[in-house]
Amino acid sequence: MLYEMAEQKDDDEPPKRKPSKWRKICAEHLEEKETSIDLIFFMASLSTRCFELIKKIDELYKDGKIKDQRMTKQESLILNRRIPDCKSANYKSLRNLKEEEQFHLLQKVAALECSFEETAKAAKDMKEMRFVQECFQKKVGEDDWDTVKEKYPEYTTYGALKPFKGVKQLEKHPPESFIRFCLRAVKTENGDKNESTTDDDVNTSTCIAGNNVAIVKYDPDSCLI
Repeated sequence: MLYEMAEQKDDDEPPKRKPSKWRKICAEHLEEKETSIDLIFFMASLSTRCFELIKKIDELYKDGKIKDQRMTKQESLILNRRIPDCKSANYKSLRNLKEEEQFHLLQKVAALECSFEETAKAAKDMKEMRFVQECFQKKVGEDDWDTVKEKYPEYTTYGALKPFKGVKQLEKHPPESFIRFCLRAVKTENGDKNESTTDDDVNTSTCIAGNNVAIVKYDPDSCLI
């Protein structure tokens, strides 16, 4: 219905601008509340290549082949029970990820390399790491993540930024350790490689060089899986 309302073919990419009231019309057609099928709306908005992977995963699930799947094909035959359908909730963790991140995780599931639980954990890690990257980018005053990685290679690795994952108020009220980390990065880039950062160096205004935060791209080297 989304494609029909947007006057697009089913094999096109999902429309970037959703038709007005399409969610309400779909909900009425399905006789459901909009909030109760919110995940279905999300899945309808996935890219074509991601949706093709989901169809492949669903077929693998029916055969009990997904990694760590609770019921395998053999067990279903022994118990004389049908394997339950793959729930849409298994894809909930893909929300708020970039398309390339979604595709990466779905590829791992389709290749039988990762379970839904593992991909959910990796998705959470990606979101937390992206937030740290955005905060670091903002503090050093750069407009895009590629430039940040080029200027601060030692400070933009997964290992270097990992200690700040999950830190509350990292953007509005960053801890002194993060401020020192950013200040050290700026000093290193400016050539002060031998100068250590002391508590006296901690100055939020020194670290915050700009307010523009670009969308951080998915970096395969900074992902759990």
